[in-house]
Amino acid sequence: MAFRFSDEGIQYVHQLDVKSETKTAGKLTAMKKFQDIDRMATTDNTGSRLQTVHQNCINELRIYRGSRGNATCLSSIGRDGCLVFWDLPTLCKQISELTIS
Repeated sequence: MAFRFSDEGIQYVHQLDVKSETKTAGKLTAMKKFQDIDRMATTDNTGSRLQTVHQNCINELRIYRGSRGNATCLSSIGRDGCLVFWDLPTLCKQISELTIS
């Protein structure tokens, strides 16, 4: 999520990590469910996945490429175990194209 900080306080601007494609959830049969539990000791619960890159909170955000004053790429690690690389010029372009409707 992007927030704007000003003298008036902190304001929510936009959610940045919304996936562009959504996965269609297929029918989950009882047999498939038990096979998944047996095989990986987990269930395939695709219906509860969020439409965001990270499925939980972000634990760490670091500069991957560039310096503190001129970063071009960030990495984020979430509690979901995913490592994501963020291209800052692309994010800045997406934010600049936001409009209020």
